[in-house]
Amino acid sequence: MSVIEMLAEKVKQLEERVAKLEAAKKKPRPSRALVVTEPIQLTPSIAINISKELMQSWADTYPPEYLQHEWKAARNYILANPHKTKQNWGQYFNNWFKRGWDRYSATLKSNPALVTEDELRSLLRGQDAEREKVSGGNE
Repeated sequence: MSVIEMLAEKVKQLEERVAKLEAAKKKPRPSRALVVTEPIQLTPSIAINISKELMQSWADTYPPEYLQHEWKAARNYILANPHKTKQNWGQYFNNWFKRGWDRYSATLKSNPALVTEDELRSLLRGQDAEREKVSGGNE
């Protein structure tokens, strides 16, 4: 095979690759779902967009006082560390809230039972005894 034939073969291969690439460009790409975002002015110089669905998820998951406290803490961290830029703000805040919730929920007191089973029995017996006193035991 001569040099000219080898070059002709290479040109043919390159033309086929170019044709495939051109065909791939013409194929319609699947459209991404429309994500509705809420613009939030984090600082005077930083404006971010977070999806409304994600914000609704936070509202459904965490109590309002917790979100207010952690939002301020995250904002303060961002202001104190401007060199640590973020690409995905939703993921950043989601992780911040999750880690904070793990710490915060550990400090919450569990809801103790208001009345133990024995206390409930004695209360109910006490009501029965008072009824007997009032009715004179005629039941």
